[in-house]
Amino acid sequence: MQATWTRALAQAAALTFEELCFVVAEPQPPTAQGDVRADMAVAVAFSGPFAGVLVVQLEQALLEVLAANMLGDEAPPSAAQQEDALKEIANVICGNVLPRLAGAEQVFRLQAPRRVSVALPGAGVAEVVLWIEGWPVQVQLYAEVPAAVEEPSP
Repeated sequence: MQATWTRALAQAAALTFEELCFVVAEPQPPTAQGDVRADMAVAVAFSGPFAGVLVVQLEQALLEVLAANMLGDEAPPSAAQQEDALKEIANVICGNVLPRLAGAEQVFRLQAPRRVSVALPGAGVAEVVLWIEGWPVQVQLYAEVPAAVEEPSP
């Protein structure tokens, strides 16, 4: 199940960065991921057929670029605008990956994204590192998945 979930997470995250931030996001193979140095992280908690949280972590320097792209600005956005941009990115990734995992007919409730510590305990059910403009972005999905939830189709 983990490989299928990781693939779905990588696809949803890459598509979100490409369509929302106008950047190319390339997933890295698990062996090349290593530790991602991050100084900003946001999380989106969700509930529905299964519950969990999606976390997006990255470095502030990349966030400046992503937020500027989202806003269509050449000047660096304010710290508040950058945080809001990352919250929106996490929200969209979460909203895109859950239907891929549970099926489009399933209903999930997403909580408002919030800033979190970059060090979360435990391993997620899926994790991907994307390479964007020379910077790594880590996206993790933590969930308690009941056995009744079927594995999504590839």
